[in-house]
Amino acid sequence: LTPDLVRRGPWLVHAIRAVSLKAVIAVVDRPGDLAPSYARLFGAGAISGDGDSLRVDCGEGELLFVTHEGLQRLYPEIDLPGHGTPWIAAMRIGVLILADAADYLDYKGVTFTTTALGMAVLPDQTNGTIVEFVADAD
Repeated sequence: LTPDLVRRGPWLVHAIRAVSLKAVIAVVDRPGDLAPSYARLFGAGAISGDGDSLRVDCGEGELLFVTHEGLQRLYPEIDLPGHGTPWIAAMRIGVLILADAADYLDYKGVTFTTTALGMAVLPDQTNGTIVEFVADAD
């Protein structure tokens, strides 16, 4: 893939004003088991976590690996699907103005709920993945 192929003009402007992919959250059985592989890719300093989660700092975003219980703690207000592991459970998208993003979702008739960091479109509307919108502080 080349930058010209990936960064096409119409793909860079979003009505919801998305500007970044902040995180991809995956559910796995044993997050800690992934640490050595990701340390080789990103360096040991990019890896942090505990028994229920593993965070990989990718520079401008992060990969977060959690158990099903860890995902439930991240999103206690959401009825989570019961997929087998591994699966991509959520993505966090940075938006310029969270209130404007909420207004746009309302305008389009998209149901969402508030989260600790912003708001999320529920898995039943997104082919099984939580799409969370958060303020982009960068």
